[in-house]
Amino acid sequence: MLIYQGTKTVDGKPVNIELIDSDLHVYTRLKLRDSVTAKDQQNQTVTFTNIVSQAVC
Repeated sequence: MLIYQGTKTVDGKPVNIELIDSDLHVYTRLKLRDSVTAKDQQNQTVTFTNIVSQAVC
């Protein structure tokens, strides 16, 4: 949350954030992990889908 408070877009507007329900520090890299939950996989899929949809727009 502290990073969010100091982050703005180029034109000074606030950024949108979404806190992720995960015990993992890096949930976007699940390959080679010993234990991966269904929630971790869902978080990863949603995050990459959001990244792609924002990049395309």
